[in-house]
Amino acid sequence: MKKIVIIGSGIGSITATKALVKRGIKPLILDTGNIIDKDKLEIKNKLKKLNYNDWSKNDYNKLFKKEKNKSIFKKQIFGSNYFYGKNLKVNKFSDNSEIPFFSYAKGGLSEGWGGAVLSPDFEEIKDWPIDKGNFEKYLEITLNDLPYITKTDDLSNIFPTYTNNNFNLKKSFATNFVINELKNKNNLTNLLVGNSRLLTRINDDSNFIKCQYCGRCISGCVYDSIYNSKQDLEKLLENNQINYSDNIIVKKLINENNRIKIEFIDLKSNIYSSIYADKVFLGAGSINSTRIIMNSNNYFNKNYDLKSKGQIIFPLFSRKSLLNNWPHTNTQPDIYMEYKYNDEFWTHTQINTSNDLFINIFPSIISQNKIFDYFIKKLMNHFFVAHTTINSFNSDYYRMFLDHNDNLNIKLINNNKTLKTLNNIQNELKVIFKNSNFRTINPLILKNNISLHNGSSMPMSINPKDNETNIYGNPKNFKNVHIIDSSILPSLPATPIGLLIMANASRIATEVNLNE
Repeated sequence: MKKIVIIGSGIGSITATKALVKRGIKPLILDTGNIIDKDKLEIKNKLKKLNYNDWSKNDYNKLFKKEKNKSIFKKQIFGSNYFYGKNLKVNKFSDNSEIPFFSYAKGGLSEGWGGAVLSPDFEEIKDWPIDKGNFEKYLEITLNDLPYITKTDDLSNIFPTYTNNNFNLKKSFATNFVINELKNKNNLTNLLVGNSRLLTRINDDSNFIKCQYCGRCISGCVYDSIYNSKQDLEKLLENNQINYSDNIIVKKLINENNRIKIEFIDLKSNIYSSIYADKVFLGAGSINSTRIIMNSNNYFNKNYDLKSKGQIIFPLFSRKSLLNNWPHTNTQPDIYMEYKYNDEFWTHTQINTSNDLFINIFPSIISQNKIFDYFIKKLMNHFFVAHTTINSFNSDYYRMFLDHNDNLNIKLINNNKTLKTLNNIQNELKVIFKNSNFRTINPLILKNNISLHNGSSMPMSINPKDNETNIYGNPKNFKNVHIIDSSILPSLPATPIGLLIMANASRIATEVNLNE
């Protein structure tokens, strides 16, 4: 039987793994596989067995105690930065590099995502070298294999749900009120408002617990109700459907006798070693996958551009109480607002009508001071958050190259359109919010020319160049290597890219000829 190796455990890698398992393959996953520290994991597992009303204040404070965090754009889970990658001696960045977010975690960056998904408007990806009908098939396959909740609404014509499911989280007064205000107070043909679409369990299954509405979704889901790829990885391991090796940093791929030699460093022993595979599916994340291909092709001092997406965070005030009843609620984004800017491209806004990050501002909410808690909770019922992203064409990007000393050099490159575009969109969305009787708290509005979403460093192309891939993710010189993460997406639309990564990985792992 052919030996198939998958590199990485993020959403692309695990989606491809599931597709290969369906084809009767038992692949080997090579992964760095960092996990949260032991003490926090023990507390999380303890609290998971309890009703959230029975959590002790001491355990709660220990679990969610925050590490130092220099950027408000850098989300933490259980107060930890564990799922963000660091500069390693065996995989170094140059000293002056501006390093984007990346991960060495078991589950990749999905360890810290919010589970938000949305299908694309195919008009915005019509230049992708893939067939729309074929890709839609894999969107449907992917979503129907996940705990996907959605509602048919005003978004559905442009952004189809690709499922017969028509259910969502418990509808709150806040969700209905904000949706209705945004829709009814703005008579705009380029504005769509509807329910969010989430990978979140609303029913128990054999492995995981449904959402308990405990109010800590943004800070970390104790009950594992929000999907991440580590959950599927552990199920595959439990069912003996895969082999798995962690503490691995893959450095280089080499063609030898129609096979692929995978050179790597074992972080436990610090030994440089290698194995052979007939096929390799590379999903180490956009930065590390690109780095591996640079090194494998001896592309030193050759530039690769990594795209990103600009973002705006709007703190909002509602004169009318949203009646959130925190913490007895889900705090994932509950509303999507799609606004077409200049009739050119969609902006994507996720609205959280309840957001547990306010706990960081008002830590006494969970104190024993009931009088103070009462007034703080009343005040919080008037605040909510909107997070807007734009597409990669109008955002800054990173330029990367690998030097001869194995240092990855990364520099942020300014896109002349970014700041003007973000400012214009900010002003136009402020009008929409104002028309809806929601006031933006202007001094607290945050803009960033980049975001957590990065990719397109080795985009798919019909006629790929040296730094591009074909439609099955094959980089130059490697017919038996298939890249399956965001690095091969030709562009990054404003909408969440997680679903695009998964559907594309499913397509590649399903359709490639494993016998070549």
